[in-house]
Amino acid sequence: MKLHLHRKLLIQVAVIVALIFALTIISVLMLLSRSSQMAFLEAQNDRLSEKLKTAEEGLVYSDWTSDKALDWYMTNWKKDPKKSVIDLNEEESEEYWGFYSSDLGEEAINKDEMIELMPDKIKEYEYRSSYNMYLQNLEGTIESQGFDCVFILDLDKEKSEATVIYECIKNGQGRPLGTVINFSLEDHPAAKKLLDSTGKVVEFELSDKYPSLSSNYVAYKLLRFGTQNYLFGISYDWSSFADDLYTSLKLAAAVGASLLIISFAIILFFLNRKAIRPISKITDSVSSYIETKESAPMIESMSGIKSKNEFGVLSDRLADLAREMDDYTGRIVQLAGEKERVASELNLATKIQEGMLPNPLPEREEFQLVASMDPAKEVGGDFYDYFMIDDDHMGIAIADVSGKGIPAALFMMMSMVTVRSFAMNGLSPSEVLRQTNLSIIENNESLMFVTVWFGIYEISTGHIIAANAGHEYPMIKRGKDGFVLMKDKHSKLVGTIPTAVYSDYELTLEKGDTLFLYTDSAPEA
Repeated sequence: MKLHLHRKLLIQVAVIVALIFALTIISVLMLLSRSSQMAFLEAQNDRLSEKLKTAEEGLVYSDWTSDKALDWYMTNWKKDPKKSVIDLNEEESEEYWGFYSSDLGEEAINKDEMIELMPDKIKEYEYRSSYNMYLQNLEGTIESQGFDCVFILDLDKEKSEATVIYECIKNGQGRPLGTVINFSLEDHPAAKKLLDSTGKVVEFELSDKYPSLSSNYVAYKLLRFGTQNYLFGISYDWSSFADDLYTSLKLAAAVGASLLIISFAIILFFLNRKAIRPISKITDSVSSYIETKESAPMIESMSGIKSKNEFGVLSDRLADLAREMDDYTGRIVQLAGEKERVASELNLATKIQEGMLPNPLPEREEFQLVASMDPAKEVGGDFYDYFMIDDDHMGIAIADVSGKGIPAALFMMMSMVTVRSFAMNGLSPSEVLRQTNLSIIENNESLMFVTVWFGIYEISTGHIIAANAGHEYPMIKRGKDGFVLMKDKHSKLVGTIPTAVYSDYELTLEKGDTLFLYTDSAPEA
């Protein structure tokens, strides 16, 4: 019976924990996969943006690439694409460079002016030479940056076509200038978004349409040559991206799953040792006690159990045990013990209340402070408090709770803590009392109340800002004169009316002055 109960509970716990861990593993792996992909792509996109910028800089081979000059090149390249990609022969090259070294060529101060001065034949040589030089620069960029393709396309949105301006492919020959390809913006949402925004941002997409019929990860950016916009981009083989990503995900998944499985085994081990085995032991001990009515063996068995958990059979057995024990409990012993307990609790309550009063402040040159409290019973509802709000401000409170004994003492401690808490927030005395009043009313089912005098003493000046919630008038002694009552304005008692309003007033203590605060015990005596 014992072994069966033990195994049954262990199996139930194991099944539940296994299901929780299985769901946790699946959820963690899904979240890990998604977050890793997003983080990976974000990092790759940042890297591609930098590389796209580098590739764009590869288009510039001199400081003569103004918008006007580039617009001129683009116009001429598209007039006769086949002729534009032919390199200059030796004779043409000598004639071309001869113009640059001529007086006419040396007069030009920039590319725009140079183009204006060129004869028609030299202009032909210029755009042929320049195109091939741009092409060589992009080929060099591919070799240095590791792209699969760099391209510039002139899009025709209405026809869903694009004319190739440049296309350089890694380890291969790109399509020549003037080649018309299918390029539907519906198949390329990143390019469409970029064209619609006409901004300077970079957009990314995974495509199997262009530059090749395989998985390409493409970064697009707009180029503006003169008055025309062109689509500039670079691409990578997505498989190289995916290999890095999936390798990282597999490693993370393996580590995460291993940790969860180890955690599962550890939890089951401790559940068995700290919960299931103790439960069986407790159940057997209680069952034995019910049969034999001998408490010593059960008490000895219970003392060796550290776990405090309670499950099914345990609660039933303990209930039976409690009913049996009630029949054998002596009422006289119970009453004696209760009386002793009450006396002990009252003694402890007195010490606790005394401990709630503030410790003496370190001696100060600026002022002296003396305080005392003698409750009418073991505990009472009067209290005083003083505490430093900051280096130059001290909070001073004295209060009297309605009633006597333990209820008043409990209410006194709650009121004391509440006043100090709001005072430390930098509130004025009137606001401290208002907030304290609202806080106490929220949990004041006993309808108790408290009178409070609370002030904030500025040590450097002797200035005091105070508020009085129905407490005894303070007394003040100026220099060598006698004490006189300060009949300050009284506000509503704390804990009575939610809408109660409290008012601040001010006084200043000069050197030799004394402020005396007290509860109603003094005038009653």
